[in-house]
Amino acid sequence: MKTVAAQPATQRLRITLRGAVQGVGFRPFVYRLATEMCLTGWVLNSSAGLVVEVEGSSEHLTRFEQRLEQERPKASVVTVREFAWLAAEGSIRFEILASDNDSSKTVNVLPDLATCTDCREELFDPEDRRFEYPFTNCTNCGPRYTIVVDIPYDRPNTTMRDFVLCPRCHHEYEDPANRRFHAQPNACPVCGPRLDGTIEDAVEALRAGQIVALKGIGGFQLLVDARNAEAVARLRAHGRELRARMDDGVVTGGMAVGERLEVGHHVLDDRKLVAGVADDGGFLEVHQHFAKNLIVGFARLDGGAIGIVANQPQHKGGV
Repeated sequence: MKTVAAQPATQRLRITLRGAVQGVGFRPFVYRLATEMCLTGWVLNSSAGLVVEVEGSSEHLTRFEQRLEQERPKASVVTVREFAWLAAEGSIRFEILASDNDSSKTVNVLPDLATCTDCREELFDPEDRRFEYPFTNCTNCGPRYTIVVDIPYDRPNTTMRDFVLCPRCHHEYEDPANRRFHAQPNACPVCGPRLDGTIEDAVEALRAGQIVALKGIGGFQLLVDARNAEAVARLRAHGRELRARMDDGVVTGGMAVGERLEVGHHVLDDRKLVAGVADDGGFLEVHQHFAKNLIVGFARLDGGAIGIVANQPQHKGGV
């Protein structure tokens, strides 16, 4: 008589992770891991963190738990892990469920993430549909904190809620094999935010003594010609007024303080950008910009004035 080995009993494991676990591609990661391991269940964001229920043999669930910790997104920070064994429900697939808004709001929101290598390559590829599109992002990079209106971290709870995904971006958002799978700020020149003006417009405004608002990944830097004493004085006056209206680092008031503000931020190659900048001054500190081989930072010039600088690493430049 032939003996048949007993099949391992199906079990269900509920995992709750708290900390900075939203906006880092955690749900897509869990989805791919579970489907790779042929496990069923679901994952969702809650106001308290990330919740996973996964079903399979106890051996596979233990391995899933180990890989979840070992391979989780690098930008994530897990502060609390909770586990509970449940009765199997007989689920037949793994899916990403709609977020749960009923939990107490304790999840941490990540800061904006610097542009990743893949997005940089798209940004400077003339054949790519996001060529020179300054809002290029994916699940590994882009704005987070500065676009969040509420939690859980979903597109309707961000400032991107007013931008409806075009068919191509929507396909990326729904494709588990795409790095923009469930990337909430996903956008392109067709459906995403746009900026008016060019770097040349900003340079001319600075030369004319105006204040320029330079858009970064998520926020703005206010710029003036550091050699123009009157412009620097106006910027400092605006700064004092803005600081008076700051709430937890977010400006709650408008910019209507009597000075016309020009927004100039456009991704150009090094030659075009540096060509619009005069060679002048030394560095106090440098912040890496997402243009290739280009550094954008601040220089402290004579009299303690702060000005914007844009240069290639081999020389210094200032405006």
